[in-house]
Amino acid sequence: MADLNALRERALFLESRSDLPAALAAWAEVVRRAPADHRARLNAARVLAKIGERERALIAYHACAEGLL
Repeated sequence: MADLNALRERALFLESRSDLPAALAAWAEVVRRAPADHRARLNAARVLAKIGERERALIAYHACAEGLL
């Protein structure tokens, strides 16, 4: 779990530094390791939107919403 928390913190740090491709990769790894982490899915979707991947972001937002229902 500490591993995962460190990865989440790294993703947030990378995003704050505007290293969006690296932040997205970190969020994707969090989601891979913890598929039920909807906050990580939401953050990945937000980064996708920021880099202009709007269609992928919408798919990710939709998947996150479905997981919460």
